[in-house]
Amino acid sequence: MRHLIHFVSHTHWDREWYEPLEAYRYRLVKLVDNLLGVMGNDPLYQNFMLDGQIVALEDYLEVRPEKENELRSLVENGRVLVGPWYILPDEFLISGETHIRNLMIGINLSRRFGRWMRVGYLPDSFGHIGQIPQILAKSGIPYAAFWRGAGRNVKSSEFFWEAPDGSKVLTVFMPFGYSNACNLPPPGEALRQRLEAMVTKLSPYANSKHILLMNGSDHVEPDPSFPAKLRYVRQEMDEHDYCHSTLPFLFSLLEKELELHSLPVYRGEWREGDLNYLLGGTLSTRMYLKQAHHDRSSFLEGQAEPLASVLFSLGATYPEHLFRFLWKGILKNSTHDAICGCSCDDVHREMVARYRGMEEIERKWLADIPGTLEDSLVAEGKENLVVFNPHPFPVTEYLETDLLLDKKLIEEADFENARIAKHDLPRGEFPKGIRLTSSEDAVTPAVLEREWSEVIETPPHTLPEIYQARRYRVGFVARDLPPMGFRVYRVEPVDTQTKVSYEHKEALENEFYRVESDAQGAVTLTHRPSGLTFPLELEFEDTSDAGDEYDWSPCPEEKVVSSNEVQPAIRFMEHPFRSTMELRYNVPVPSSLSLDRKGRSAESVDLPIALRISVSPGVDRVDFNIQVDNRAHDHRLRMVFNFPVESDRSYADGHFTVVERRAEKGTTYHQRHFVCVQDEEHSFWVYNRGLPEYETIPSGKKTRVAVTLLRAVGWLSRGDLATRPGNAGWPILTPDAQCVGEHEYALALAVDTKPFPESTCAQAGRTLNLPPLAIPMGKGRGRIGNGWSLFSCDNPHITLSACKKREGREELVIRLYNHSSCPQRALLTFATVPEQVRELSPIEEDGELVKLESNVLEAGFEPHEIKTWGVFMLPRGGEA
Repeated sequence: MRHLIHFVSHTHWDREWYEPLEAYRYRLVKLVDNLLGVMGNDPLYQNFMLDGQIVALEDYLEVRPEKENELRSLVENGRVLVGPWYILPDEFLISGETHIRNLMIGINLSRRFGRWMRVGYLPDSFGHIGQIPQILAKSGIPYAAFWRGAGRNVKSSEFFWEAPDGSKVLTVFMPFGYSNACNLPPPGEALRQRLEAMVTKLSPYANSKHILLMNGSDHVEPDPSFPAKLRYVRQEMDEHDYCHSTLPFLFSLLEKELELHSLPVYRGEWREGDLNYLLGGTLSTRMYLKQAHHDRSSFLEGQAEPLASVLFSLGATYPEHLFRFLWKGILKNSTHDAICGCSCDDVHREMVARYRGMEEIERKWLADIPGTLEDSLVAEGKENLVVFNPHPFPVTEYLETDLLLDKKLIEEADFENARIAKHDLPRGEFPKGIRLTSSEDAVTPAVLEREWSEVIETPPHTLPEIYQARRYRVGFVARDLPPMGFRVYRVEPVDTQTKVSYEHKEALENEFYRVESDAQGAVTLTHRPSGLTFPLELEFEDTSDAGDEYDWSPCPEEKVVSSNEVQPAIRFMEHPFRSTMELRYNVPVPSSLSLDRKGRSAESVDLPIALRISVSPGVDRVDFNIQVDNRAHDHRLRMVFNFPVESDRSYADGHFTVVERRAEKGTTYHQRHFVCVQDEEHSFWVYNRGLPEYETIPSGKKTRVAVTLLRAVGWLSRGDLATRPGNAGWPILTPDAQCVGEHEYALALAVDTKPFPESTCAQAGRTLNLPPLAIPMGKGRGRIGNGWSLFSCDNPHITLSACKKREGREELVIRLYNHSSCPQRALLTFATVPEQVRELSPIEEDGELVKLESNVLEAGFEPHEIKTWGVFMLPRGGEA
């Protein structure tokens, strides 16, 4: 067959990897400067793709702002291709909502340059989530191109990739990567042989005459001699046709010339590693990064934006620019070499600093919330506590928070005398307890800590001020919090005290569960609604890891260490809102690998583990808090649950879907908020907070669920792994990846008599990850509020992905999805009748108006379908 060979010139740009960000930026400036020079000097060098992401131009223009007009001209003329993404992410380790913001921010920034590439280019992500086609198709992007993750069953380089809801995008698979035409030889016989070999390799995959050759690679600058090489092959290799092409041009020809109805259709996620390295061990490399990323992105998308939306509906200003800045920070830490933890130590130290910076901004924003609400929503002259529920369903949850009472100024700036004025104030007696009273509820929380505290505030009108206050750390259960809204509690000191007991107990229990432990630490769980009782057989399993940052690899001479080999020390703590059993283990583990890396060392170190198991009244979960002091190298630590169910399948929370997977020995998989195993009578759910790796292990009449807590390695890449042939990167020492030090983890479990998809237990996983926010308000100047609910959703299978202000518009965006495999209907009930409701694309482009005659929106969802609406409501001006 006579082929049309498409040369796509490009660079694959990692912002940071084996060198830190600024070292790469130095190289980026040289690359783009040279690109501008090549394109300015040679009009025959027609086009260049900047890797499907716009952040590279943003990074470049921070150093070379004077080059913006020149770049804009090249982009507008189609010679430099940018977007649609802001960054190239790891697809599994960020949330589904983060994928949408990545696309939306990338497209909006690309529009600044006049044009953006309508191809979902994902060359180097370590596998691909199954919902990418729906995100792209609903955002007006009909094409995708990728490399990693496809299995040997994929025999075609052109096919339709179908999302779980049925959305499809025409896709080009690059079976031999994105570097196959990089560093081409000079015109001559070597160039001829190189191209002939590539065409021979690729043509069996082609469904058409078109062959894609990627003229570039990681951080490679444009080849100024490429036009001469193209002239040579056109003259001397006339058995084929050749063009300096782009991905959009290739797709336009494929659409015209292919019989699209005959193309194969592939559905689901791509996580195979038999054609190329998948690098799946990055799900658990440097777990502290995964936890930090989860905390920041969950707070922003799942708590801060919904809270700001509720306040916006009451007339407050929405912090649109601040949130956009935070989103860009989260995205910059989401690139595949960053969040995957597979870079040099300097890169990840900088990432941690960026996460801390985001947290500081969030803390300051939260500190300003009282000023937004106190005028009209809290009691005059009283201390108040506002509890915000970020979910569209009622929530009952155990909360702990600090309350500062009787706050008095003790140090301030004296500008007249140019000094710090100090005020000595008597402290007086400490009331024993606290009373929280609302129009719906009244509780006397447990006082967990009580002390005098000094608080520094930074008011805008003066220098920092220091206050003295009585600090109470309290714990209580907030019951039936209003959906997507808040409850206001009046806070008053009282002379009664809720008792906190440390006496030994036989069991922990609430209305849902009974948890018992014998003297050896063996834990038995009873699900009270069904009467099912079974040994949970909790275990901390420690194995070797002779791998690297990309992949786990066991030693040939494995030595598994289990917490079952030691007897824990057990103690209890209980108050009316929380019962906790603590098991403390001191597990001796090998200190490292042996020198030949074939086994574990004879020398051992102690691995202290504290496991706290807790239940609270009204909360349908058993919570697990784990604290580990890692003192060993080259090992993997997992927490293992044993459930009385015989199953070879699991159901894991994914991106806008729940993914069914078959258990394969030694294979770990991705999860977001939960994994579930089940039979016809019961489902067993393990929830996690920021721990994305799990394995299910059939074991006779039981199924073991292992959640990775820690993977400690010392190399960016090695070439001697049992689980992967050859290096996946550069052999650089990474001592920080051993993760020595203290770590804390959160897990939970639940049992249901309904299997997935009928079970509603997914909501408990959402609540664990996005608990209500408790916001101390201080003394108000208005009246006590009865609370406020922006909207509710009546279907537990419909999950909220976003509640935010629309970009540049005075309306709210509500995004929901059906996480189940069945069609669903839902009623969204708003506090007032919206002035207007409009369907939107995920990137907030207008769709059809929705006729609404009441405050209820009825919506139908196909399986795993994402829906987005723009809702305009008149602000209530502070009424509640």
